[in-house]
Amino acid sequence: MNIIEVDPSTSPPPAGTRLAARFSIAQFDAMINAGVFSTETDRQIHLLNGEIVIMTPPNPRHDDVLRLLSAWAFGELPKVGGAFEVCIQLSMNLEKQNSVVLPDLMLVTPQSYSSRRPNASDTRLLIEVSDTTLSFDLDEKMHMYAEAGVAEYWVIDIPHRSLIVHLNPSAGRYRSVQTFDEYEPVQSYFSPDVVLSISQLFR
Repeated sequence: MNIIEVDPSTSPPPAGTRLAARFSIAQFDAMINAGVFSTETDRQIHLLNGEIVIMTPPNPRHDDVLRLLSAWAFGELPKVGGAFEVCIQLSMNLEKQNSVVLPDLMLVTPQSYSSRRPNASDTRLLIEVSDTTLSFDLDEKMHMYAEAGVAEYWVIDIPHRSLIVHLNPSAGRYRSVQTFDEYEPVQSYFSPDVVLSISQLFR
């Protein structure tokens, strides 16, 4: 991912680049509320360690896996009796990292988020669907989530049809990292009743 200087007032920055400036979460939110970002790209914009990053749009393969993953997550809800709610590509605050990210899927504590975004302590399970972003999700994002204290982080590795499970965050890394193939059922650490075999995400 390249870092370039772009003046957003004169030209829209291309996907996959970072604006050469630093912003706080409060400043980032003020820009959102002021309508600074284009409605065509607002779901691609993250704040990562104070830098505004315009992410590459997802491709159809990513979206198809996410669609099936979303159906799986909502199907798991009856098993846990309201222990979590499902968030699909909704924003999340990582305060320590001065970041606002849009994970593909989160299972969060049920409560109102009308006045604030979910954060790591609200998040029971966070899942990224990774195709072109695989190295980013397994490196920079992994470290950010571990530093923030996201307890359970899954990466669906589309190219290799596998599921990478990260547990026990400590000092910016996860102490436990396991890879499961597409036919292995995987239980969530936070709720063993939540089980996914990623073969159901590929057709």
